Amino acid sequence: MKRFLGRGRFLGRGRFVVGILAVAVLALSGCAGGNRTRPLAPFVGPATQVFDDALEPGAVGLDLEQPKSPIRDAAFRERVKSSDAVVRARVATVTGKKDGVGKAVYELNVRVMEVIWGPYPPKQESISLLVTPAGGAYGIVKSMESRLVGKDMLVFLKLFSVPDGDGEYHFHASGDSEVIRKAVREATAYDDKSDK
Repeated sequence: MKRFLGRGRFLGRGRFVVGILAVAVLALSGCAGGNRTRPLAPFVGPATQVFDDALEPGAVGLDLEQPKSPIRDAAFRERVKSSDAVVRARVATVTGKKDGVGKAVYELNVRVMEVIWGPYPPKQESISLLVTPAGGAYGIVKSMESRLVGKDMLVFLKLFSVPDGDGEYHFHASGDSEVIRKAVREATAYDDKSDK
């Protein structure tokens, strides 16, 4: 049996099936624009300091000084280079709830406005960031709650494995300024050996 492909072309049944299988394999492997999969690391060790679930004062408008370029800060460069993505984001909602053992936690839903840098940017326009009592942002989020809605910030994101899910973002957020955005772009090309 032959299938008509348009413009006078026909394709035999065997070639048609092989063609469909090839497209399916490409789509599943990510070569045809599908999701790229990668192994996720657990949230342990030095990563807990780099992605400390913290909000810097500038992220919530509490920084009284003009931001200075952090490009010479090795910790900043490490955070940029380790991030899955650095994004400009706006806080859409702040939701307080109880975790599995009854402790208060907060969920920040942020809308990604722009990807500044990163090999693995979020696939969704909105992402949820969990703030627990162990996270550096807990005190600020608890005291400001709904006043955080509408705040713009730069968020350094990294997706980590969790035992019962696809992954969970951990983050570090700083103020959204052109100085910091420029430093993020420069950090991706900065040679760490030039400090030594």
